[in-house]
Amino acid sequence: MNENTEQEIQENTLSAAQEAIHQLTELLKQCQPDEVISRVALYICTGLADLQEPEQPDRNETHLEYLISLATAFPYPSEARPPTPNDIQSAIKLLTKIHQAVSAYHLFSDKAANITNSRSVVVSRDSPRSIVLPQFS
Repeated sequence: MNENTEQEIQENTLSAAQEAIHQLTELLKQCQPDEVISRVALYICTGLADLQEPEQPDRNETHLEYLISLATAFPYPSEARPPTPNDIQSAIKLLTKIHQAVSAYHLFSDKAANITNSRSVVVSRDSPRSIVLPQFS
């Protein structure tokens, strides 16, 4: 992949992440953030209990942590309404989109591309995936 393509991917993924963050912030300003958090948490946590399912990108604890961070960064909305099922589904989709866009952005960042000395670590015996960690001297 050439340098221009990588830079375009970085710009596109950064733009996608920023747009999704903006949309999620607007949703949290309209809805009761504590209700959004609790319903998303229920969705994520009940999905994590289902060990038979293959990896589910929309059921990730980091999404919940990010949602809590974002929701608590702003004052509680004065005119907040209860979230609808569509609001919760939108929040889940936006969290997944943010995670995927940021992951892609960092995949093509200069720091990730310049890691030459690395080692692989298995993260689970049941699910043989590995991650690459930089080798520090």
